Amino acid sequence: MHTAIIGNGPVGQFLGQRFGVEPLGRGVLPARQTEVVFLAVPDDAIAHLASELRDQGEWALVHCSGAKSLADLGAGGAAVWHPMRAFPRSSEIAADLHGAVVGLRGDPELVSWLEAETRAWAGEPVRIDEEHAVMIHAACCFAAGLSASVALHAQRLMESAGMTSDQARTAVTRLGSGAVEQGLQGKGLTGPAVRGDLETIRAHLAELGPLAELYRHLTLSLAAHQALDPEVERHLSPVD
Repeated sequence: MHTAIIGNGPVGQFLGQRFGVEPLGRGVLPARQTEVVFLAVPDDAIAHLASELRDQGEWALVHCSGAKSLADLGAGGAAVWHPMRAFPRSSEIAADLHGAVVGLRGDPELVSWLEAETRAWAGEPVRIDEEHAVMIHAACCFAAGLSASVALHAQRLMESAGMTSDQARTAVTRLGSGAVEQGLQGKGLTGPAVRGDLETIRAHLAELGPLAELYRHLTLSLAAHQALDPEVERHLSPVD
Protein backbone atom coordinates (compact mmCIF):
# COMPACT_ATOMS: atom_id res chain seq x y z
CA MET A 1 0.00 0.00 0.00
CA HIS A 2 1.09 3.60 -0.60
CA THR A 3 1.93 4.80 2.89
CA ALA A 4 2.69 8.11 4.60
CA ILE A 5 4.01 8.75 8.09
CA ILE A 6 3.18 11.85 10.13
CA GLY A 7 5.54 12.39 13.06
CA ASN A 8 9.31 12.59 13.12
CA GLY A 9 10.01 10.96 16.49
CA PRO A 10 11.68 7.54 17.00
CA VAL A 11 8.57 5.56 15.97
CA GLY A 12 7.95 7.78 12.93
CA GLN A 13 11.58 7.46 11.88
CA PHE A 14 11.41 3.67 12.23
CA LEU A 15 8.24 3.45 10.13
CA GLY A 16 9.64 5.84 7.54
CA GLN A 17 12.73 3.69 7.16
CA ARG A 18 10.69 0.50 6.83
CA PHE A 19 8.36 1.98 4.20
CA GLY A 20 11.07 4.00 2.43
CA VAL A 21 9.37 7.37 2.93
CA GLU A 22 10.32 10.60 4.70
CA PRO A 23 8.12 11.28 7.74
CA LEU A 24 5.96 14.38 7.41
CA GLY A 25 5.36 17.19 9.85
CA ARG A 26 1.88 17.63 11.31
CA GLY A 27 1.01 20.52 9.00
CA VAL A 28 1.87 18.65 5.79
CA LEU A 29 -0.80 16.70 3.92
CA PRO A 30 0.07 13.28 2.47
CA ALA A 31 0.13 12.86 -1.30
CA ARG A 32 -3.23 12.07 -2.89
CA GLN A 33 -2.14 8.57 -3.97
CA THR A 34 -1.51 7.65 -0.32
CA GLU A 35 -3.71 4.84 0.96
CA VAL A 36 -2.61 4.55 4.60
CA VAL A 37 -1.40 7.30 6.95
CA PHE A 38 0.38 6.41 10.21
CA LEU A 39 0.02 8.96 13.00
CA ALA A 40 3.23 8.60 15.01
CA VAL A 41 2.47 11.60 17.21
CA PRO A 42 1.85 12.20 20.94
CA ASP A 43 -1.41 10.74 22.25
CA ASP A 44 -3.08 14.10 22.84
CA ALA A 45 -2.52 15.13 19.20
CA ILE A 46 -4.13 12.06 17.60
CA ALA A 47 -7.84 13.00 17.60
CA HIS A 48 -7.32 16.55 16.31
CA LEU A 49 -4.88 15.45 13.59
CA ALA A 50 -7.18 12.61 12.53
CA SER A 51 -10.11 15.02 12.26
CA GLU A 52 -8.09 17.35 10.02
CA LEU A 53 -7.03 14.44 7.79
CA ARG A 54 -10.59 13.10 7.49
CA ASP A 55 -11.63 16.52 6.19
CA GLN A 56 -8.93 16.43 3.51
CA GLY A 57 -9.01 12.89 2.12
CA GLU A 58 -10.20 9.30 2.40
CA TRP A 59 -7.03 7.72 3.73
CA ALA A 60 -7.07 4.81 6.13
CA LEU A 61 -5.57 6.02 9.41
CA VAL A 62 -3.35 4.09 11.82
CA HIS A 63 -2.20 5.49 15.15
CA CYS A 64 0.61 4.06 17.28
CA SER A 65 -0.75 4.59 20.78
CA GLY A 66 -1.57 1.70 23.06
CA ALA A 67 -3.86 3.84 25.20
CA LYS A 68 -5.93 5.83 22.68
CA SER A 69 -9.07 4.34 21.16
CA LEU A 70 -9.99 3.61 17.57
CA ALA A 71 -12.72 6.23 17.92
CA ASP A 72 -10.01 8.92 18.04
CA LEU A 73 -9.38 8.20 14.35
CA GLY A 74 -12.94 9.08 13.33
CA ALA A 75 -15.17 7.35 10.81
CA GLY A 76 -13.43 5.40 8.06
CA GLY A 77 -10.71 2.78 7.77
CA ALA A 78 -8.82 2.78 11.08
CA ALA A 79 -6.39 0.61 13.01
CA VAL A 80 -3.85 0.72 15.82
CA TRP A 81 -0.22 -0.44 15.53
CA HIS A 82 1.33 -0.32 19.02
CA PRO A 83 4.92 -1.62 19.32
CA MET A 84 5.69 -2.83 22.85
CA ARG A 85 9.34 -1.83 22.87
CA ALA A 86 11.40 1.26 23.52
CA PHE A 87 12.85 3.03 20.48
CA PRO A 88 16.19 4.86 20.87
CA ARG A 89 15.96 8.65 21.05
CA SER A 90 19.05 9.22 18.92
CA SER A 91 20.17 9.50 15.34
CA GLU A 92 20.33 5.70 15.20
CA ILE A 93 17.13 4.20 13.79
CA ALA A 94 16.24 0.68 14.92
CA ALA A 95 16.87 -1.84 12.14
CA ASP A 96 13.87 -4.00 13.06
CA LEU A 97 11.57 -4.88 15.97
CA HIS A 98 13.92 -7.51 17.47
CA GLY A 99 11.07 -9.84 18.42
CA ALA A 100 8.95 -7.17 20.13
CA VAL A 101 5.24 -7.79 20.58
CA VAL A 102 3.05 -5.36 18.61
CA GLY A 103 -0.55 -4.81 19.66
CA LEU A 104 -3.03 -4.55 16.77
CA ARG A 105 -6.70 -3.62 16.66
CA GLY A 106 -9.14 -2.15 14.21
CA ASP A 107 -10.38 -2.77 10.66
CA PRO A 108 -9.81 -6.49 9.85
CA GLU A 109 -8.26 -5.83 6.43
CA LEU A 110 -5.89 -3.23 7.82
CA VAL A 111 -4.99 -5.46 10.77
CA SER A 112 -4.18 -8.38 8.47
CA TRP A 113 -1.88 -6.12 6.43
CA LEU A 114 -0.24 -4.81 9.61
CA GLU A 115 0.30 -8.38 10.83
CA ALA A 116 2.22 -9.23 7.67
CA GLU A 117 4.31 -6.05 7.85
CA THR A 118 5.06 -6.61 11.54
CA ARG A 119 6.31 -10.14 10.91
CA ALA A 120 8.48 -8.85 8.04
CA TRP A 121 10.04 -6.43 10.55
CA ALA A 122 10.86 -9.27 13.00
CA GLY A 123 7.97 -8.41 15.32
CA GLU A 124 5.30 -10.57 16.93
CA PRO A 125 1.79 -9.25 16.10
CA VAL A 126 -0.91 -9.77 18.73
CA ARG A 127 -4.55 -8.80 18.25
CA ILE A 128 -5.82 -6.77 21.20
CA ASP A 129 -9.45 -6.25 22.23
CA GLU A 130 -10.35 -2.56 22.31
CA GLU A 131 -11.78 -2.92 25.82
CA HIS A 132 -8.44 -4.19 27.15
CA ALA A 133 -6.17 -1.70 25.38
CA VAL A 134 -5.74 0.77 28.25
CA MET A 135 -4.95 -2.00 30.75
CA ILE A 136 -2.31 -3.45 28.43
CA HIS A 137 -0.82 0.01 27.90
CA ALA A 138 -0.65 0.54 31.67
CA ALA A 139 1.16 -2.80 31.92
CA CYS A 140 3.61 -1.59 29.28
CA CYS A 141 4.32 1.46 31.44
CA PHE A 142 5.11 -0.79 34.41
CA ALA A 143 7.47 -2.80 32.21
CA ALA A 144 9.15 0.20 30.56
CA GLY A 145 9.18 3.74 31.97
CA LEU A 146 8.34 2.85 35.58
CA SER A 147 10.84 0.01 35.81
CA ALA A 148 13.48 2.22 34.16
CA SER A 149 12.77 4.94 36.74
CA VAL A 150 13.32 2.48 39.58
CA ALA A 151 16.55 1.28 37.95
CA LEU A 152 17.76 4.89 37.68
CA HIS A 153 17.04 5.42 41.37
CA ALA A 154 19.17 2.35 42.11
CA GLN A 155 22.02 3.61 39.92
CA ARG A 156 22.03 7.06 41.54
CA LEU A 157 21.97 5.59 45.04
CA MET A 158 25.03 3.50 44.19
CA GLU A 159 26.79 6.52 42.69
CA SER A 160 26.01 8.60 45.78
CA ALA A 161 27.68 5.87 47.84
CA GLY A 162 30.92 6.11 45.81
CA MET A 163 30.51 3.70 42.89
CA THR A 164 31.37 4.98 39.42
CA SER A 165 28.61 5.38 36.83
CA ASP A 166 29.90 2.38 34.88
CA GLN A 167 30.08 0.21 38.00
CA ALA A 168 26.58 1.22 39.10
CA ARG A 169 25.12 0.72 35.62
CA THR A 170 26.63 -2.76 35.36
CA ALA A 171 25.42 -3.73 38.84
CA VAL A 172 21.86 -2.51 38.21
CA THR A 173 21.70 -4.15 34.78
CA ARG A 174 22.87 -7.54 36.06
CA LEU A 175 20.69 -7.41 39.17
CA GLY A 176 17.60 -6.24 37.33
CA SER A 177 17.75 -8.56 34.34
CA GLY A 178 18.45 -11.61 36.49
CA ALA A 179 15.71 -10.86 39.02
CA VAL A 180 13.13 -10.07 36.33
CA GLU A 181 13.89 -13.27 34.42
CA GLN A 182 13.66 -15.31 37.62
CA GLY A 183 10.33 -13.74 38.54
CA LEU A 184 8.77 -14.12 35.09
CA GLN A 185 9.80 -17.77 34.97
CA GLY A 186 7.92 -18.39 38.22
CA LYS A 187 11.09 -19.09 40.22
CA GLY A 188 10.28 -16.58 42.93
CA LEU A 189 11.27 -13.06 43.87
CA THR A 190 14.29 -11.88 45.79
CA GLY A 191 15.10 -9.32 48.46
CA PRO A 192 15.00 -8.88 52.24
CA ALA A 193 11.18 -8.74 52.39
CA VAL A 194 10.95 -12.17 50.76
CA ARG A 195 13.55 -13.53 53.20
CA GLY A 196 11.90 -11.90 56.21
CA ASP A 197 14.94 -9.73 57.03
CA LEU A 198 13.11 -7.01 58.96
CA GLU A 199 16.23 -5.42 60.45
CA THR A 200 17.70 -5.00 56.97
CA ILE A 201 14.50 -3.31 55.81
CA ARG A 202 14.60 -0.94 58.78
CA ALA A 203 18.21 -0.07 57.94
CA HIS A 204 17.26 0.62 54.30
CA LEU A 205 14.39 2.90 55.29
CA ALA A 206 16.66 4.87 57.63
CA GLU A 207 19.12 5.53 54.78
CA LEU A 208 16.78 6.31 51.89
CA GLY A 209 15.45 9.73 52.85
CA PRO A 210 12.82 10.90 50.32
CA LEU A 211 12.93 7.52 48.55
CA ALA A 212 11.88 5.65 51.70
CA GLU A 213 8.15 5.91 50.90
CA LEU A 214 8.66 4.59 47.36
CA TYR A 215 10.73 1.70 48.77
CA ARG A 216 7.98 0.99 51.30
CA HIS A 217 5.21 0.85 48.66
CA LEU A 218 7.22 -1.24 46.21
CA THR A 219 8.29 -3.68 48.90
CA LEU A 220 4.69 -4.12 50.04
CA SER A 221 3.66 -4.75 46.42
CA LEU A 222 5.78 -7.92 46.46
CA ALA A 223 3.02 -9.50 48.55
CA ALA A 224 0.81 -9.61 45.43
CA HIS A 225 3.19 -12.19 43.97
CA GLN A 226 4.80 -13.98 46.90
CA ALA A 227 3.90 -14.42 50.58
CA LEU A 228 5.83 -12.11 52.88
CA ASP A 229 6.62 -12.53 56.55
CA PRO A 230 3.62 -11.06 58.44
CA GLU A 231 5.94 -8.97 60.64
CA VAL A 232 7.49 -7.41 57.52
CA GLU A 233 4.03 -6.53 56.17
CA ARG A 234 2.95 -5.04 59.51
CA HIS A 235 6.08 -2.87 59.65
CA LEU A 236 5.64 -1.59 56.10
CA SER A 237 1.87 -1.08 56.09
CA PRO A 238 0.66 2.53 56.49
CA VAL A 239 -0.70 3.46 59.90
CA ASP A 240 -4.27 4.83 59.86
